[in-house]
Amino acid sequence: MPVAAAGTTTVYVAHDQVEVLMMGEWVAVMKVGVLQQVGMPKDVHSKSANVNVFVGEFIGSPAMNQFTVPLTDQGVCFGDAVVGLSCEMRDAFGQQARETVLGVRPEPGSVGGR
Repeated sequence: MPVAAAGTTTVYVAHDQVEVLMMGEWVAVMKVGVLQQVGMPKDVHSKSANVNVFVGEFIGSPAMNQFTVPLTDQGVCFGDAVVGLSCEMRDAFGQQARETVLGVRPEPGSVGGR
C-alpha cells in the first residue's frame, strides 16, 4: 500500500537519488544542511536547473551537463543555435545580463525543434 494511502507522513533520508525520485511524493534536496529545492520528483528532475545549479548537477543519472552561454535579446546561444526565451524569462535575467548557465540532460532531444 502506498504511504499516502495509509494516511501517514513519512520522511526518508537517503543519498541515493534514484531511490528518492522513485519513492517520494515530494522531494527536498539539501546541501550542507541548507534546503536547495523542494517539489514533486518530476519537477525537481525537469526544472532543477531553473531553481538551483547544484540541484541540476546532483539530480539525474547521468548528471546534467551545464554550459555557460551568451545571453542575447533572442535567447541563449548554444553552438550555432539560438534557444528562445519567453519575455518573462528574459526579463528575469535583467537587462545587464550577458551570460547564463544552460543545463542539458543527456536524454533524447533536439535544439530548435529539429
